[in-house]
Amino acid sequence: MSWMIGVVALVLCLAQYGAAQAATGEAAPAPARASLRSAYEELAKALGKNDATRLEALIADDFMLIDFEGKTSTKKSLLDAVREGIITLQKLETKGPRYLEFTGGGMVQGAVVVEMGYGQGAQRQVGGLFAVTCVFALRENAWMLAGAQMTRIPPKQTP
Repeated sequence: MSWMIGVVALVLCLAQYGAAQAATGEAAPAPARASLRSAYEELAKALGKNDATRLEALIADDFMLIDFEGKTSTKKSLLDAVREGIITLQKLETKGPRYLEFTGGGMVQGAVVVEMGYGQGAQRQVGGLFAVTCVFALRENAWMLAGAQMTRIPPKQTP
């Protein structure tokens, strides 16, 4: 299950990053913003097609995910999950992303609502509201997803 949660977090990060691009204003120089946007689009496209070969080139070798259960996943475990082709994203909605760029990297923070099926025929479901932080590194003139962390936000209880 840890690999599935890792894939969910990757999808959440990509969604956050894409939504954040619209909210960046003039904070980053146009060339950096364009290359980062391009990296996001390539990641999203590769994930949507279960293209593990392309994802392997876009995710840093030392990538680390901390999922909402506190478990860690690596690049290898994510790629293995994608290769199995058992992921079905059904809903993804971003809420209030914040985009920060710094020397050699960038970070996106925000919340997402996700519903995802996994397993043969998307038998199992995971979903809810999550706080997400994604870190991108600039390595050899290419943006790469270097890390991600997600925390489940429990539903509000009514008295």
